[in-house]
Amino acid sequence: MAIKRILILDDDPISILISKKRLEAEGILNDEIAYESFTDPKEAISFFQNREEENYYDFLLLDINMPEIDGFQFLNRIEPLKPKNLKVFLLSSSISPNHIEIATQYSLIKHQFTKPLDENNLRIFKTHFNME
Repeated sequence: MAIKRILILDDDPISILISKKRLEAEGILNDEIAYESFTDPKEAISFFQNREEENYYDFLLLDINMPEIDGFQFLNRIEPLKPKNLKVFLLSSSISPNHIEIATQYSLIKHQFTKPLDENNLRIFKTHFNME
């Protein structure tokens, strides 16, 4: 699957910037890839609700711990939209066993990464999208 669209949802703008810079440095994020980021889950939900299914993003880096709506609540809200081509990768500072267990219940979640993105995370990411 060729990546065409990447979305990052994290309440911390610095984390978004670090992730974006790492993706750019690896050549994953470039001028041919649509990119969007949100610090507010409500805005991201609206973003998904106002798009046709074929225009959903391919890849979502999703923080778990966010105020008001956490990453899992966000997924609960977008799953009914049937974003079948969306691959979600949790990118969180949380290493809670509870979060790890909850994540296994979502078919959209393909992997869990610990912040910040590192070489191993990026290698795993690339294999999910046939980039290596």
